[in-house]
Amino acid sequence: MGGTLFTVFIIFLILKLTHVIDWSWWWVTCPLWVSVLIVPVLIFLLIFGVISSAAIMAVLARWFFFRPRRQG
Repeated sequence: MGGTLFTVFIIFLILKLTHVIDWSWWWVTCPLWVSVLIVPVLIFLLIFGVISSAAIMAVLARWFFFRPRRQG
C-alpha cells in the first residue's frame, strides 16, 4: 500500500514541478498523508467491530440461552 501511494506522490510531484498540473500542494502531497490516515481508521474499525460483535453476541446469548422458562 505504501509503495503504490508513494509512487503516486512522486508522479504528482513531477507533474507539479513541470507545470503540467496546477494543483494545490495539499493535493500533490495527498497520497502521503492519506496513507498515514488509513492505518488509524482501519484500527478503529477493527476495534469497533470486535466490541460491537461481542455486545451482539452477549445479547443473543442472554436472549436464547438464559430466558426463563414459562411454567404452565
